[in-house]
Amino acid sequence: MLFSAMQPLILTSSLCVLAASVLLTGPFGQKPEDPKPTPTRGQEKEMDRIQRDLQGLWKLTAMDWPMLREVATEQVAYCLVSGNVLSMEFHIIVKGPDQRTEQTIFDSGMWRFEIAEANRLMLTSIIGSYLRPEDPNVLWSPFVGKANRLEFRAPGSTHRYDVQLLGDKLILTHAKGQKLTFQRAPIGANERRDAYGRVIPEKETEAK
Repeated sequence: MLFSAMQPLILTSSLCVLAASVLLTGPFGQKPEDPKPTPTRGQEKEMDRIQRDLQGLWKLTAMDWPMLREVATEQVAYCLVSGNVLSMEFHIIVKGPDQRTEQTIFDSGMWRFEIAEANRLMLTSIIGSYLRPEDPNVLWSPFVGKANRLEFRAPGSTHRYDVQLLGDKLILTHAKGQKLTFQRAPIGANERRDAYGRVIPEKETEAK
């Protein structure tokens, strides 16, 4: 998917902030939330449905981020959910008006998640890494290793997403405005997989 190209000047420090963490608010995440309200019985049923239907592999099909709306990009990303653990990896190329690469964005992480409300997903970092520009005034270089450095995401950092799960479509919307749309990716008939992609054996039916 490509966004329309724009002048290089738009690639300012805002883009550097984005490159620092695909799952924005920075490496330390958001401040702790206030105590959660007790869900109603109907909300509990919806939360159970989302927990169940989230399981499996998802492929990114659309990406809407305020800081990238006017920039030409190419990206591929996957999300793998097993139990209450979610793994995501993003590969994003930002292109200039001449379609040459101006910035490479990479983000990979594993998160423990909780469905805090019927439509809210709370992520807590387990492990992760991303590329951050060495110099915020240098947006790209032919030698990517010199223009960017690998940083580790702080374990325990948190992010909040509103979640919509309709059939085989998953939509995650961050409080900062980033919107990620995923499509379920078949990985085998009725197969469940763990965070490393390994098939989880089905439990044997208990004898009555």
